[in-house]
Amino acid sequence: MKNKVKHVVLCLLILVGVKSFSQVKQPDIVDFSNTKNVFHEISRTTQWSLQPQDSISEPDEKVDLVSEVPAIGKRHKSLIHTEVLYRKRLLVINLNGKDLRACPKALRDILKAKDKDDSVHFSAVITGNGTSKKKVIGECLSLFFHGFTAKNSQDLPSTCQAGMFTPRGVTASDENSLAYDELKDINTEVNAKSVPVTSADSCFVTSSEISCFWTLAKMKNQFGKQSIIITFHLLLNSGRTTGVLETTLDEEDFEGLKLKDMLETINERLTGAGIDKLSASNVSEWTSKTLGVIHTNSLKDVVLRVTNRVDNDVAIGDTNGDAGSSTLEPHLVAEGLNDKYNIVEYGGRYYGVRQSEGAFDIKRQSMLAFEGSSEDEVIQAIKASGE
Repeated sequence: MKNKVKHVVLCLLILVGVKSFSQVKQPDIVDFSNTKNVFHEISRTTQWSLQPQDSISEPDEKVDLVSEVPAIGKRHKSLIHTEVLYRKRLLVINLNGKDLRACPKALRDILKAKDKDDSVHFSAVITGNGTSKKKVIGECLSLFFHGFTAKNSQDLPSTCQAGMFTPRGVTASDENSLAYDELKDINTEVNAKSVPVTSADSCFVTSSEISCFWTLAKMKNQFGKQSIIITFHLLLNSGRTTGVLETTLDEEDFEGLKLKDMLETINERLTGAGIDKLSASNVSEWTSKTLGVIHTNSLKDVVLRVTNRVDNDVAIGDTNGDAGSSTLEPHLVAEGLNDKYNIVEYGGRYYGVRQSEGAFDIKRQSMLAFEGSSEDEVIQAIKASGE
């Protein structure tokens, strides 16, 4: 009888969990960075969310930029005035800010000290080529955190801490570039006409047709709490790749499909567009990691969480408990790497675990030496460690 009651409760909670962690098509995003031609005609950005995750908020009225995602662009001085030529944001996927396992280790290490009450917005974003139809490799660009600082400080100029992590197809512009794998102070200010002024400390240079990198920004809001935005960027640096993505988003009806279908289609279209190997690798990196985050918020992950709530005395992966208590099982996919590591797949993630630690247990952080979204990623991390 006890097992039957547990089974009924589990099923009910799963139904609630599936709804809570479903993938939702959100209203399109509009802010001033979404200019699609030299006449500053505003376009809209496709937006999806994993629940529970808020959508992008309305742009701050002082700079007309959203706060949750930094804008990318460069300042341009004409005969009449100075303006910012923004790269057009094409797709935003709001992810689960409580699950940061896919983030680079250096980024996660910085956030170890964050408080449970801190606000975290985690998103994966594709940005296009902007008004130019040409390939613009070698262009010096800036990240504009003005929407973020304006929302949290209610005044400009203001300062946040920001940095770039695991850059691919991106190089430093000079010694004052955006910090790599660490944070530095970024000053955000506007001129007399409320046009964002570029900070020399937020610049970088593109070095491939498609670039991929992470950014982290944080600052205290007016209530004294930390506000944090984490963004996983895919930056398209040519008119043709931008056109491929725009056509894909316009022509394909993704309303009734899952995010998985959309991302797999994007990966197929972009990697099949005749781009160089590094750019193709960057596309695959972005789509596979984003899919990995989505997967961990899928039904299996919901069932795992719900099972722990129903019977928290049964260890994760324990097959000796009552029926229904074990919802996810680890799978050994490689053994004896460097004579000391095994690779285990669990819940859509891959872990390099020390053989000396014994049986796999996701709760034992000490045994999870390496983690990634694919077997190859973990193998490369083990090889790079030299252990």
